[in-house]
Amino acid sequence: NHVSDVVSYYVSHVSDDVSSQVNSHVSSHVTDVVSDDGSSQVSSQVSSHVSDVVSYYVSHVSDDVSSQVNSHVSSHVTYDVSSYVTHDVSDVVSSKLVVMSL
Repeated sequence: NHVSDVVSYYVSHVSDDVSSQVNSHVSSHVTDVVSDDGSSQVSSQVSSHVSDVVSYYVSHVSDDVSSQVNSHVSSHVTYDVSSYVTHDVSDVVSSKLVVMSL
């Protein structure tokens, strides 16, 4: 939920289409990663996937915007994921993200 909120906020000024695509892909990637690996390595894997997805979708915007969005998203997602996604809550996070992506 935190991941989705952060991504939504920072890509909202780009365009609705890009924002929608990023949120959709981030949700599916995070769900896959959290579902497949309930270990303490989840946070770094999720952060990596989110960064890659966001980088891909904002690469079509100007370099300046792309750089700013990636920087903000990367720092916030790393913090949020490491703070909230642990092996104890991975199933809960996964289920919430599945619901959000529907």
